[in-house]
Amino acid sequence: MAQYYTTIAPVGFKAFYWVIAQLGIEPLVLGKILPIFLALITTIYVFRFTLLIFPVPAAGFWVTLFLNQNFWLKDDLISAAPRAFVYPLFAAFLYYLFRRSLFGCCVIFFLEDLFYPQILLVSLGIAILRLFVFKTGKIQLVSSKQDYCVCLA
Repeated sequence: MAQYYTTIAPVGFKAFYWVIAQLGIEPLVLGKILPIFLALITTIYVFRFTLLIFPVPAAGFWVTLFLNQNFWLKDDLISAAPRAFVYPLFAAFLYYLFRRSLFGCCVIFFLEDLFYPQILLVSLGIAILRLFVFKTGKIQLVSSKQDYCVCLA
């Protein structure tokens, strides 16, 4: 059973645990500590993303409060499995996409491919959908070169 799960685990996830094991940290100990760091990274990115959309710090506080409550009620993040990396990676993608950071989006695309390739398809779909805008009853292409560069990346 363990052999099966090691064959289907993403490359980045296996490499991450291997590097941590080489540093002398047991995987079970890492499984208890890692969710805290992943939740903290996600909280920071979601708070900053909320401030981009709605620049009121109280809104960012409430959004991250409800998000963190949801984290600890479900088993996705606390399992320290590959699915736990979805939250920080997708939150970082949304943040960099709305900041129109080409380098940030490229790094996140790479990390998503390494840790949880399924979320890469969602991120690419969102990046492609940002190329279209609905104006005066018609669908038109955007004129921003940065959006095209993110899609091509």
